[in-house]
Amino acid sequence: MTAEALENRKVRAAFQAEVRRSTHATALAGGLIALVVMPCWIGFDHLVDPANASLFTKLRLLLEVPMAALWLLLLTDRGRRRPEPIMLILTVLIEASIAFMISRLDQGLAAYALGMSLVIYASAFLLIWSWRYTAALIVLTWLALATAVLAAADPLSRSELGTVAFYLGTASVIAFVGQFLRERTAWREFTVRMELEREQEHSRELLRRLERLSREDPLTGLANRRCWDESLAREFERSRRHGASMTLLLCDVDRLKEINDRFGHATVDHVLKGAAEALTSRVRASDLVARLGGDEFAVLCPDTHPRDAAALAEDLRAEFGELRPPEMAHQDVSVSIGVAGLKASDQRPEDLLARADNRLYRAKRVRNAVCAEVDDSPASAHA
Repeated sequence: MTAEALENRKVRAAFQAEVRRSTHATALAGGLIALVVMPCWIGFDHLVDPANASLFTKLRLLLEVPMAALWLLLLTDRGRRRPEPIMLILTVLIEASIAFMISRLDQGLAAYALGMSLVIYASAFLLIWSWRYTAALIVLTWLALATAVLAAADPLSRSELGTVAFYLGTASVIAFVGQFLRERTAWREFTVRMELEREQEHSRELLRRLERLSREDPLTGLANRRCWDESLAREFERSRRHGASMTLLLCDVDRLKEINDRFGHATVDHVLKGAAEALTSRVRASDLVARLGGDEFAVLCPDTHPRDAAALAEDLRAEFGELRPPEMAHQDVSVSIGVAGLKASDQRPEDLLARADNRLYRAKRVRNAVCAEVDDSPASAHA
């Protein structure tokens, strides 16, 4: 099955599920109306045909029992899953009872034929279900009427048959065409709505991707400078407000220009990607790792004392020493790191960032080193 055919099947299934929910809701209302209206016609029976009124009354009251049972079945899980056959049985019961009444009438044939037609009209314009069920109701109604007429002790005259056929035929055509056109219209509206929803979801996904790309470094997948600045400002205010600790690590890959001149851009990209992986593999989920540009990375560590951040920086420096791009088999990759923690005197994020940058500058003087506020003398990794 092709992807298009599979998608069409999913759309069709979704439409049928929506129609079924509408069928269930309208069946509850229509079934309740039928339960109330059916016995109310007892008075009409006595006015139109007193001779058969007692029999018709018993029939209507007896019919209330299965109709009520079918209506209650609609309230169950089975009824919610398959309301259509339940309502088809309920309406056919009504039609069969009216067909029986028509076969016993002495007068008032048109009124009962109209009542039989009303059930068909209601199936098309009150119930929301597939046109196939309206067609099934029409066929079963005609069969019930034919059976009742053929089994009647006194056959109906030609004019009486014509009257019933006129009412029932008109209702059948109008109800079938109306239900068929309504379902086609509903299908077109549903497909348009689905297409609109798909387009809206596609637009939302594009916006999410655009937002992610605007906050993400394309080479390493780390946060970019924009995301870093926003996160730093937000975390700075939170830490100051709650009196929490916060530490920054500024990391600079050593001799990246020399690597570029000697091995080329592809190797530099491998080094930067490896640096990003080394950084993200060692930090916590709550920490933010960003590439600020070129060979400079940064790590934002909320709720972290500078001493702990300095230990993290040493781990990161050691991790960088394990990087071995294939083209650089005989040359190590190293990093210089500056560490600074939030102080009460810091008024802006730039104050904290400037101190971290100052320590990074001091670390880069010897390279492959960490310079932290807990120890202002950079520790070189060289023996």
